[in-house]
Amino acid sequence: MATILRPYLFSWTDVERSSDLDRFAMLLAAIPDEALVCALEARRGHGRDIYPVRAMWNAVLAGIVMQHPSVASLLRELGRNAELRQICGFDPGQGSAAVPSPWAMSRFVASVVAQRHRIGSSLRQRLVKCCAVRLLQWDLCLRCSHYYC
Repeated sequence: MATILRPYLFSWTDVERSSDLDRFAMLLAAIPDEALVCALEARRGHGRDIYPVRAMWNAVLAGIVMQHPSVASLLRELGRNAELRQICGFDPGQGSAAVPSPWAMSRFVASVVAQRHRIGSSLRQRLVKCCAVRLLQWDLCLRCSHYYC
């Protein structure tokens, strides 16, 4: 019987064994969202900057990754989880006072929804390009390691 000696390139068990915060950190490291965040910052203009756009966007992503059923549930989690607040980018020195108000979060979500056309096409294109580059890099590494075997 043949056995596979090499481990898989990617294993869902590694992801499933990870904590919610680890999965969230993986998402933040992988998602190409800079253009969207810049657009949201430009849309804000010179308005009040009590809650940074990047932190608010990261909080929205955290709500999705951690499967919060509502914005209120996400805000409660942010209020009690200092590590999550810090990963999102809220000022750790402010403690739970750094958590956005429900009104501020709902306005932010509305501005994200207004940018939904940019989210869909831009992120999809960047993810495809990123994956293609990675695959080419892996192919090159595999070819190089093959020559040295």
